[in-house]
Amino acid sequence: MAKLKTKYFRKGWNILDILAIVLYFIGFGLRFTDMMNASRVVLAIDFVAFVLRLNHIFYVHNTLGPKLKMIRQMFRDLLYFLVIMAVFFFSYAISSYAILYPDSPLTWQTLRQMLRRPYWHLYGELFLDETEGLTDCTNDSGLWTNNTYPRCPSETGKIVVPIMMGIYLLVANIMLLNLLIAMFSYTFNELHKNSHSTWCFQRYKILNEYADRPVLCPPFNVFWVLYFLVELFRCKAEEIYPPFRVSLDDRKMEDIAEFENAAVEKYIKSQELKDSESIDSKLKTLQDMNKSIDNKLQDMNNKMSSIQTEMNKLAKKIK
Repeated sequence: MAKLKTKYFRKGWNILDILAIVLYFIGFGLRFTDMMNASRVVLAIDFVAFVLRLNHIFYVHNTLGPKLKMIRQMFRDLLYFLVIMAVFFFSYAISSYAILYPDSPLTWQTLRQMLRRPYWHLYGELFLDETEGLTDCTNDSGLWTNNTYPRCPSETGKIVVPIMMGIYLLVANIMLLNLLIAMFSYTFNELHKNSHSTWCFQRYKILNEYADRPVLCPPFNVFWVLYFLVELFRCKAEEIYPPFRVSLDDRKMEDIAEFENAAVEKYIKSQELKDSESIDSKLKTLQDMNKSIDNKLQDMNNKMSSIQTEMNKLAKKIK
């Protein structure tokens, strides 16, 4: 049972199923209370979860299946990227807000305003009017505390924060986002090389999964379960799920064993032939190197003998 639970929860689609079902019951239960808006929000998110679950059937398609695999791997790359991005994001968010609005109270509204600016900076929204104090604002704490008017930035923040913003956008928008695009390109190229084999494995998994499922849809599948239990007690449960299960007699099993042995022997011989060819090629290369070294040594000896002959002739002339 423990192994079954571990195997079940390893699949992300099963976790998404559980999440969608739980959200549905929560949203449906909230409709009987006075929290109708909360119920509407939960059911809307639950609808998104159910629609995303439909992507699972696209794995069967030979074009869409590998693309979904790429999206899944890119999402993993994005999670690792967000860890790096969070370091620059929070450092800029806290420091810039502390300079713009000193002595701010520690509230949820302050936290939201602190994280709002750096996040939308990534998409090109700079909030320069608010940063440089060009909009209607006030320094009266009573007015900006109850959100009547926005708070005016400090004079130091008007000068320092735009400079910090420029450095933050240079690092985040240009360097880090281009790094993320490069990671996505590398993931796409690596998975595209083996896209066909990836699709074959995904198609087999889906077909194998749905082959063991009831033919009838809920709630009529309860009759299928009852039928399965009856056949199980009659020791004929193997007849219910025939896909991917082939019964072979002894003669066919012997033929398969002979075929496997022949394939193994053929593979071993091919490997031995490759090894022998590699050894022969290495020996031939060494022999060629020895011949070239011998030729060079012979040429050097000939040159030395000719030089010695010339030296002797000169010595005789000198005498």
